[in-house]
Amino acid sequence: MIIKPVAFLITIYICLFLSACVKKAAQAPGITPVIITPVTGNWLWVVTESGEEGITTPASTHYTQQLEFGTDGNVKLLRNDTVILNQSYSYIKNYKYADTVTFDVVKIGIQPYQVNINNDTLRLASFDIIDNSFLTYVKIN
Repeated sequence: MIIKPVAFLITIYICLFLSACVKKAAQAPGITPVIITPVTGNWLWVVTESGEEGITTPASTHYTQQLEFGTDGNVKLLRNDTVILNQSYSYIKNYKYADTVTFDVVKIGIQPYQVNINNDTLRLASFDIIDNSFLTYVKIN
């Protein structure tokens, strides 16, 4: 029967046409997806604890730092109110570190950090094996 192959080809054609329309709609200019994660917002640096550097604070370094995790998927690091880093970020919930160890991770560019949020305090732990550091921030606005 010729009708079945023709119907099949028409169905394939319609599916391809509809999927092409969906792709174009998703890529429409001016539409920016909104990203809301537990880290979204502004955070003021309080302290960094590092095996190599010891403990550093705004008072000991004579500068302030602020992280701004935007809803556009970008994070800015400001030092004394000047942007020194503007990178994309992603938030990974329940990142599997080992068979029995999972935790949340934020990747800033390619650098992953373990995330721990307690009330209005953000603690980021680096994955650096040689000199693991812990950065602590408090939520602002």
